[in-house]
Amino acid sequence: MLQQEINPYERALLDQMLGYVQHAAGKSADAAAAFTRALSANLLPENVAHDLRFSLAQLLAQEEQYRAALPHLQAWLQEESSPSAEAHLLAGLIFYQLQDYPALITHLREAIRKAETPAQSWYELLLAGYFQAGQNREAAALLEQMIDRYPDTLSYWMQLAGMYLKAGENVRALATLELALHRGLLDEAGLMQLVRLCLSERLPLKAARLLEQQMQRGTLPRSRENLELLAESWQLARDPERAAAAYSELATQTGAPSAYYRQIGRAHV
Repeated sequence: MLQQEINPYERALLDQMLGYVQHAAGKSADAAAAFTRALSANLLPENVAHDLRFSLAQLLAQEEQYRAALPHLQAWLQEESSPSAEAHLLAGLIFYQLQDYPALITHLREAIRKAETPAQSWYELLLAGYFQAGQNREAAALLEQMIDRYPDTLSYWMQLAGMYLKAGENVRALATLELALHRGLLDEAGLMQLVRLCLSERLPLKAARLLEQQMQRGTLPRSRENLELLAESWQLARDPERAAAAYSELATQTGAPSAYYRQIGRAHV
């Protein structure tokens, strides 16, 4: 039909229909080209053109042609009285690919606000925007919300603790890691971060007890590094007997006891 002698309006309608058929057949690039031709004629009814702009923006985004998709989506947003959560999400995804993080943040916040049940990935995309834009305070507040919604995701706890540490709020970082510990979430790296944070906050007894407990459970290995840290923690906690026991185990484990026996002597001083 497109090869026949038809007027421009009929050609625009046929291009529109062809685009829908190609999209249904999984030919996204061809569909996007057909929609572009239909819109470029500027002859379609405004309500039809409006819907087509959004469909074209979606297709171009699927084809990773983000710069080409953006003007169509922006034109659609200007005319749409109440964009849906999914439309704001599409805008956020495009702006993320174009590294326009303030715009990403604006649209993702709207998407989450409008959605009845926002997907977890939406929060993660907004968090990425905050990180990239250097909005650390907003990122920490969002992580608190994410932990409230998804309390068993360890990475959120670790990121929140990291944000607190970066802001110099060590006590809040310590509390965050302890809460993750009580939920049984901390892995070996998280446990060791908590131990070292206890020591930096002058809580050696807490650090020693945590190390001993986790090594007894097998969560942490009784490695040379961990045993040395345990001995130092007991020593700082002024428990020479337990410090000496840890140094003695180190001496046996390393097969080079002289240095550790000297430490045993210092532990009793």
